[in-house]
Amino acid sequence: MTDRTWEGDRREGYALCQPPQGRNPTVSATGVFWYDGAGERRRPSTGHREAHGMDHADHVALIRGGVPGPGGTWADLGAGAGAFTLALADLIGAGGRITAIDRDERALRQLATALAAHFPAVTVRPLVADYTRPLDLPPLDGIVAANTLHFLPPPTRETALTLIHAALRPGGRLIVVEYNIARGNPWVPHPFTYDTWETMARQAGFVGTRLLARRPSRTLPLSSWQSPRARA
Repeated sequence: MTDRTWEGDRREGYALCQPPQGRNPTVSATGVFWYDGAGERRRPSTGHREAHGMDHADHVALIRGGVPGPGGTWADLGAGAGAFTLALADLIGAGGRITAIDRDERALRQLATALAAHFPAVTVRPLVADYTRPLDLPPLDGIVAANTLHFLPPPTRETALTLIHAALRPGGRLIVVEYNIARGNPWVPHPFTYDTWETMARQAGFVGTRLLARRPSRTLPLSSWQSPRARA
């Protein structure tokens, strides 16, 4: 099986990921950290291969097509301990700025430590918050939402997409990483297919949604999509 990534413009994007086996399903995971059966947090670092068979290079490959170049001001929604924040930092490089948003303060502390160790020239602002509510953010060049939207029931997801669209500059990009499946389970309660994402993105005001990448996985395939905000 292969993973997929899509891209679209205010700018829009979507990629799919599956939580590792054994993760406590009561914990909101972003595919970058989880709790094992003993309640211990497990987090991959760069170079470490996750339980679903993906590593830092895979994360970078999933979102690379939606990152137009170095620098810029970005946000990572549901960032967790930072697998995709690290991938984004790798791509935007020195001078880039990322606001990493998650409700788990402990995970964000781990994220900040990892970013300081691996990409010290990238400015990272950890923000303990719920991205389904209005946030005080600078105008953003791009947003990554990796393995997080499938936790939101449809009405909440619609609200979140409205807020995401408003947070982007004209021409800014939303990159989504998700499982391209229609039926949910306790670990992925509200998944959606790429066809459904195209409709959701258009209704939220995004344009030009497209597939970015697919990556193989030991469990469900991952895909990424981009959906940009219109430039005018």
